[in-house]
Order: sequence, then C-alpha cells, then structure tokens
Amino acid sequence: MNILISGAGIAGLTLAKRLLMEGYQPTIIEKATTFRSVGSMVELNQDAITVLKKMGLIDEIQKRNVKLAKRQFLDAKGNLLYELSMKTTKGSELERVLIHRFTWHDILYRSVYEHIPIQFGSNIQALSEDETGIQVTFQNGIQQHYDLVIGADGVHSQTRKLLLGNQYEQHEDIGYMVFTIKNPIIKKMPVHLEMGINYATYLPGFYLQFGFDENYAAGLFMYQKDRNIKFSGEQKKTFLLQKCKSIEWGIHQVIEQIDPAYIYEDTMSIINLPEWSKGRTVWVGDAAHAMTFMLGTGGGKAMLGADRLVNALMETTNYKEAFSKYESLHRIDVERLQQKSVEAAKFTISNSLEEFKQKNLLLQHAPDQLLKRYSSE
Repeated sequence: MNILISGAGIAGLTLAKRLLMEGYQPTIIEKATTFRSVGSMVELNQDAITVLKKMGLIDEIQKRNVKLAKRQFLDAKGNLLYELSMKTTKGSELERVLIHRFTWHDILYRSVYEHIPIQFGSNIQALSEDETGIQVTFQNGIQQHYDLVIGADGVHSQTRKLLLGNQYEQHEDIGYMVFTIKNPIIKKMPVHLEMGINYATYLPGFYLQFGFDENYAAGLFMYQKDRNIKFSGEQKKTFLLQKCKSIEWGIHQVIEQIDPAYIYEDTMSIINLPEWSKGRTVWVGDAAHAMTFMLGTGGGKAMLGADRLVNALMETTNYKEAFSKYESLHRIDVERLQQKSVEAAKFTISNSLEEFKQKNLLLQHAPDQLLKRYSSE
C-alpha cells in the first residue's frame, strides 16, 4: 500500500515508525524546511509511554528525562503558595517522563529518517480521488498517486483545508508564548532561582511557568488575546516584559536576556470534525482533534491515535472499515478531554479578580481541588 503522510510532527513521525514496523514504506512531506528547536517542556503520560515502549524508544526517551524535582506556585512577590513534587515513578501506571518537546520530536525523527523519504519544504496543493486511489498535486506542480493520504499536519492542516475548508478550526481568545533556549544564553540567572524547579505564577488574565536544568531554560506564558493580533519580533519580548513587570521573583530579568527570535507565539485552537476521514484521506493528532495543552495530553493522544490507526489498517484490507474503527475507538477518548482542556485554559487566564483570588487560596488551602481542573482523569 502506497501511503503519504502530510506532516512530520509527533503524530506523523509516530505513524511513520509504526507503519515501518508493519512492513510499509510511507512517504512524509513537511512544509517546514527545518524543525524548530523551541517549545515547552512536556510530561509524557501513559498513552505516549505505552506507544514509545511498543516502538522500542522508551529507553532513549528516559535517558533524556529532564531532572525536575518540583513545581513551586508563587505569588507575584515570590512567596510560596504550594509545592508539587514532579518526581517520576517508574514501572507503574503512574510512570511519567519529563522531556523537552523538541527532544521527544528528535528521537522520533531519528528513528525513521534513514528508512523512508522525507521531503522538507513541500506542501500539498490539490487532492483528487478516484476509484483507484488519490492523486496528489504538490506545490512544485509534480503529481503522484497514492492509495491513502494521512493528514498529520497539525492545527492549521492543509489537507483538512483542501477537503473540508476552515469551518472546523475554532480559535480561542487565548494566546501563548513559549521558549526553550540553551542555559548559557542566560548569563545572569537570578540567584534565588534554583535549577530543577519549575516556577509558576497566576495573575489576572495571565499565567506563566519557568524552569531550567543544566542544559536548557524553558518558559511558558498564557494570556487573554485578541485572536486577530499577531506579535512579531521585538513585540513579543516587549509584551512579556510588560506582563511580567509586577512579578518580583526574577522572570523579568530572564526575559530581558532572551533574543525574541527564540520566542514562539500562537493562539490556542480547537478542532472538532464531524468525521475524521473523507474518502481515502484520514486525519490524526491535532489535524483531527486539537485541544489546548492545559491537560498535557495532546501529544500522548496523537501518538495513541496514530498507533490505533495503524492497528486498524492491519486488521482489514478495507480502508473505510479501518478509518471507522480507528475513529470509533479514539474519538470517545478525545472529546471529553477537548472540552475540559478549554475550560482549564479559560480558568487559568481568567481576568476575574475573584477567580484570581480563588486560585491562590486553593493553592494554599485545597491544592487538590485546583489541580483536579488540569487532570485528564
């Protein structure tokens, strides 16, 4: 079977690896010319770990585990409100791995890049299906015929846009910025910030996390945003400095030292498709079911969905049956989390002074009630 995967992100590379394991030789196209070395630190949940074990990659992933002992929730003045242990537990259902997203992505990429063709700087311009397969026209005008196309091309999916339009991309009024940079770039780390601790602070309409280990420093910032506004260049840094000016525990000094080119900015979006396939094209990961990252489950669900799709393709020669089985098995898992992720994101950056006070009080007196909002359970 001749399969084209559009997108070389977490979902696309997982698909490629799993298809290789089953004897297929898929082709990947990726519109980016190179991968970004920015992004947030992520906690790989049981979904991701299960698939990584199946692919034989878990040992390498665990070797790159970020040594982060705890998360401290601080108020703007730096007073400790609550401390959460981030230690991993191995060999149990609670097994967790903390890793930089680009490291996770790089491990997946290195597991497949020598075995299948990956075309960077390439995108799809048209899809035309007949009874024998699907004709793909690339942006350079070249046409090729495939049996199936798998859209793993993210929130702003080109394959989805070509076949379904833009009506299923729901933008939330929630902006975010992230950076991951090599630690030596920050030459003057505030002396009271400790390696191996992730610091977090709530403000009205704003939330941030920052931490560093011996190799990297990583920050995440969330805020209410007009979805039509796009920051560029120095504006990103200026915006963050303005938002963090009242925070006294050191994040302002960190941001001052960062080149804005290292800061990635976007708007949170939700994808709700009535069906995850159309004809011989099927969508996985964010292209099918994007959610906010507040529950920390998006990447794991993308990997699990890719694995389930490959399993379904192996169980039947009828691609329609395979697509249907994959969706029926995976959709019920995802839809509950999508709505909860939106609610968690909106609560996190609420402008309400009452909710701001409530969050800090809960951190001090009933942290489990607050953290339950961010649980995927």
